[in-house]
Amino acid sequence: MRRLIRIVAINLFLLLILSAMVFAQNEERKLDISGQIRMRGETDGKDFNNDTDPSDFTLLRSRLNLKFNYSDKLIAFAQLQDSRTFGEEGTDGATATLASLRNVDFHEGYIQLNHLFFPWLSYKFGRMAIKYDTQRLIGINEWSNIGRSFDGSIVTLSFQKIRIDMLNVTLYESGRAPDLTDGDQTLTGVWLKINSSKLKNFNIYALTDEDRQMNADDEFKIQRTTVGAQLKKEWSPIQLEMELNLQTGKMDYNTDILAYYLSGSLGIDLGKRQKTNFSLGVDHLSGDKSATEKYECFNTLYPAKHRYFGYMDYFTDIPKHTRNLGLTDLMANLKTESIDKIKLAADVHYFRLSQSAVLEDASSSKELGAEVDLTFGYDYSKNVNFTFGASVFVPGKVFKEWRGSDPSFWFYGQTSVSF
Repeated sequence: MRRLIRIVAINLFLLLILSAMVFAQNEERKLDISGQIRMRGETDGKDFNNDTDPSDFTLLRSRLNLKFNYSDKLIAFAQLQDSRTFGEEGTDGATATLASLRNVDFHEGYIQLNHLFFPWLSYKFGRMAIKYDTQRLIGINEWSNIGRSFDGSIVTLSFQKIRIDMLNVTLYESGRAPDLTDGDQTLTGVWLKINSSKLKNFNIYALTDEDRQMNADDEFKIQRTTVGAQLKKEWSPIQLEMELNLQTGKMDYNTDILAYYLSGSLGIDLGKRQKTNFSLGVDHLSGDKSATEKYECFNTLYPAKHRYFGYMDYFTDIPKHTRNLGLTDLMANLKTESIDKIKLAADVHYFRLSQSAVLEDASSSKELGAEVDLTFGYDYSKNVNFTFGASVFVPGKVFKEWRGSDPSFWFYGQTSVSF
C-alpha cells in the first residue's frame, strides 16, 4: 500500500510539472525549478568516553523544488526530497550498489491563495515548513537531514505593519473514534507580528498542542497552551532580543502545567568594513520541582533544534534530556564575515540545570558542563557553500554521572550546492 501511495505521489508530482510548464507559456504565469544537494560528513565522539573510537558517517540530502506562480494570487509549491546515510542500503558492497531505500517523499506540497476575497486575506494549505521569528518554538530544523514539515493550513491577515497567522496543524492522525487508546495530536494557534520603525520585530502568540487520547472522564492526555512575546530592537550598533513564554494546561490527563521560558541577548557590531559582532545571551527554561504537584518543566514544542543550546545537540528535547529539571544556558558568541565571503564564528555555552539533580552520593548539583563550538564557512560562489565545524564539551558534575567523565568532541564538513 505504501509503495502504491509513493508511485501515485511521484506521478502527481510529474503531472504537476508538465501542467505548470504548459500554463507557464502565458505571461501571467511563472514556473521556477530549483533544488539543492547537500552532503555532510561527521565524526562523532559524543559518548564522553575517550577509550572508544568515534564513529564516522556521511549524510546526503537531495531536494527538487517546483514553484508555480499565477499572477500574484496563486502559488503552488512542491518539494521532492531524498534523505540518506551513505552505505545504509545494504550489508555488503554488492547489495548496497543494487538496493533502494524507496524513501523519496514530498517534504512540502502546498497551495497558497493570496488576496482571497479581500486584499489582506490569504489561505495556505497542504504539507509545509513553518517557522516563526527566532524559531525557539516553531522552526524548520534545517540542520536535520530531513527537516521538519507540518500538515495543515494557515489563514493569514496582512496589513501595512501587522500580520496575523491562524494555524491549524495535524501532527498525528490515529484513525480511531473515540480515541480511547490512541488519540489524534494537533497544534493550533494565533501568531501576531508587528514591524515598525520603533520596533524592528515584535511578536505576540498563543499556541495549543493536544494529544486527544481520552480517559474514562473524557479528559485529553495532553492539553497544553503556550503564550508568549518576542522583541527585537536595534540602536546601531547595538541589538537587543528578548523573549518570554508561559506554558499552562494539563498533561497525563489531570496534572496541571505551569512552566516558563525566558531568553535574552545583547549584541554589538564591532566593525563595518569587516562585519564583526559580539553578543552575550541567556536561555532559562524552568524545571520540575519535586515538592509541588504541578508539572513545571517547559516543553519547547517544535523548535529549530540545532540553532540553540550548542551544536553538539545534547539538549534537543529539554524535558527528556534534562530529566525534567529544566535548563539554563549562558552563552557568548563572536562572529565575523570578511569581504572575500569567509565567515568565522565561535560560541561558548555554560549549561546548568534549573533544578538540582540528586546524585548517587546523595549530593546535589546543577552543573552540566561547558561547550565550545567553532565554525568556518566559505561561499565558493553564489550557489556553492563549504562549512566546517569543531566542538568540544567538558562535562560538569551532573553530566559526569549521567553521561561520562571524559570530554566529548564532534567534527563535521558540509558542502551545499543550490541550483
